[in-house]
Amino acid sequence: MAKPNRNDPCPCGSGKRYKHCCGSVASPGTSVGGAAAEGPADVMAGLRLHQAGRIGEAEVIYRQVLGRDPENPDALHMLGLIEYQAGKIDQSTELIGLAVKLKPDDPFALNNLGAAYMGARRFREAAEAFRRAVQLKPDYAEALANLAGALKDSGQVEESIASYRRALAVDPGNSRAWNNLGNALRDTGEGTEASDCYRRAIAANPANAEAYNNLGVALATERRLPEALDCYRHALSIRPAFADAHLNLGNACKDMGNLDESIASYREAVRLEPGNEVATHLLAALTGAGAERAPSRYVAGVFDGYADRFDDHLVHGLAYRIPEHLVALLLKHEVPAQGDWEVLDLGCGTGLAGEAIASRARRIVGMDLSANMLAKAKERNIYQRLLQADLLPAMRDEPAAGYDVVLAADVFVYLGRLDEVVAQVARLLRPGGAFAFSVEALEALPEAKRGDGQGFVLNDKGRFAHAAPYIERLAAANGLSLLEMTGVQSRLEQGVPVQGWLVLMAR
Repeated sequence: MAKPNRNDPCPCGSGKRYKHCCGSVASPGTSVGGAAAEGPADVMAGLRLHQAGRIGEAEVIYRQVLGRDPENPDALHMLGLIEYQAGKIDQSTELIGLAVKLKPDDPFALNNLGAAYMGARRFREAAEAFRRAVQLKPDYAEALANLAGALKDSGQVEESIASYRRALAVDPGNSRAWNNLGNALRDTGEGTEASDCYRRAIAANPANAEAYNNLGVALATERRLPEALDCYRHALSIRPAFADAHLNLGNACKDMGNLDESIASYREAVRLEPGNEVATHLLAALTGAGAERAPSRYVAGVFDGYADRFDDHLVHGLAYRIPEHLVALLLKHEVPAQGDWEVLDLGCGTGLAGEAIASRARRIVGMDLSANMLAKAKERNIYQRLLQADLLPAMRDEPAAGYDVVLAADVFVYLGRLDEVVAQVARLLRPGGAFAFSVEALEALPEAKRGDGQGFVLNDKGRFAHAAPYIERLAAANGLSLLEMTGVQSRLEQGVPVQGWLVLMAR
């Protein structure tokens, strides 16, 4: 783990910001409070050096103390804190853990032990350490906020929200806690209250770039794009190298039709984070760079944040009816001939397609990248098996001739080249089985945006569109009969119909 940001609360437990405590260049006489504030004189001497930013000298003193007294809990704790700040998480956990065993009533050491566990992604152990710190010191706002973070990362979002509220009742000026409470509320679909929290975070610390960025995301979700744009720009005025804010600024500019600034913002995000797959994908969508699929991280991220409102937004807001259309196509052609099907639902999402076909199926298996979408699908109680996986590797692991029907409703907008997908479908289908899917129609794009003739293109929305001749070639190449390909309105995009193809193939 990297050392704390200068505006973060100091991990030593003093309650001060890191820049004003262990990360500061303050005079050696400044009090830091916390675990070792009343410790032996030599530990205090090390702590003053630590506070002044003279980390190497402080470490020498702590080690000298431990050479004389190997079980000095304060020296163990502070040396563990140095290891934490250096990113040596295992050593930090060991040292602070030993300090806690020797001095179990020290809430500051427990708080820092929790922080070390968080760095090791041991969230449940972190939560337990933070709980013990709060039991010893109920008004310990930093430990309450840290407990909230550990609970959120271990999937206990409602408990996390309650802990953030307790922290803020003690310390209403904690900008970071307001921001993180906003994130937790956003994850539960409470967008309005989340926005209020981001505003409180900014009021508490006008230099909180994260809060400006998050408020921008919340405003963009409400289609308040000019206000979102202002938030992203304010975040970047505070932190110019903030890749996520550049990415979000690019999104807002794209949605407002300012493609030049959008491209520039995506390029800056990629420059700052060369491994940023999302920015790379969206940049390719606007510049026409070749791409054959959307990055898995991009797809999972989109839908993990969308799961709670997905069904209502898609069905009622975007007039989405693809699952029903696909099932109607199967029934129209009477394939497979018998009912009681075994179905593979590719990119199953929240289970809309599974629900549409459930009355005809004896077994449905769903695959999706998004854990949050799969959790919603599980609630429908119609799937016998749900897999969180990338489609192609998961399909390769399935036994041949295991399914009567393969469905893919609005999935291939994230996959351009479908050659191997269709080959795998042909392998997985039983004789007489059917493959029903939808794509967006390349033919509906302006001619200048239809690509180079390879049969698919990444459009400027970051979604793939496919050409009818490409679909025909795929069927022929894999020994599948193309029973029907018909035009359909896939959904609405900002009130405008998006044209697609409904496709039915049979083995």
